[in-house]
Amino acid sequence: MSVKVMKFKFFVVLVVILAASGCGKEAQTDISPAIRSTNWISGREVNGKLYTDQRPGGSTGWETVGGDIVEVLHNKIVVQKVTKVPVWGQNFYGQRVIVAYTKTPELKYVLQNYGTKNAAVGESIWVGAMRVGTTKYKGETLELWDCGKPHRVMVVTTNYPPSVKNKN
Repeated sequence: MSVKVMKFKFFVVLVVILAASGCGKEAQTDISPAIRSTNWISGREVNGKLYTDQRPGGSTGWETVGGDIVEVLHNKIVVQKVTKVPVWGQNFYGQRVIVAYTKTPELKYVLQNYGTKNAAVGESIWVGAMRVGTTKYKGETLELWDCGKPHRVMVVTTNYPPSVKNKN
């Protein structure tokens, strides 16, 4: 391909791009500023519904749940609620102090969307979650709780300048 043909093709492409971008249009004469504000609504998504208020005990159904992690699964963890009872002893001065805790295992449940990258078996956790039903785990039917997927929605408010009317 000759250099002249390549230059001509480049020129044609350039003309098409300039024509599409509106180089021949009138310039905007109204110079009033456009006001644009961006706000974010953050929340957690549970079963396709966005919750922006995750306070425990509220009308939305969020509660603080906790216990010890028993098993880490894909996007889920199995948690066992425990009751901690203090074991008392004496320190060097003969004062009564707590030297350990005994854990009494209680109810197991499954917690989804916890973020299993940081979860470790034996770790004690306390998180906000919503009860969404039950699930099967090793032949048992356990409560299913959901921490929700993080969800951010961008809300953009723009005050466009008034349109320019043709004076022709």
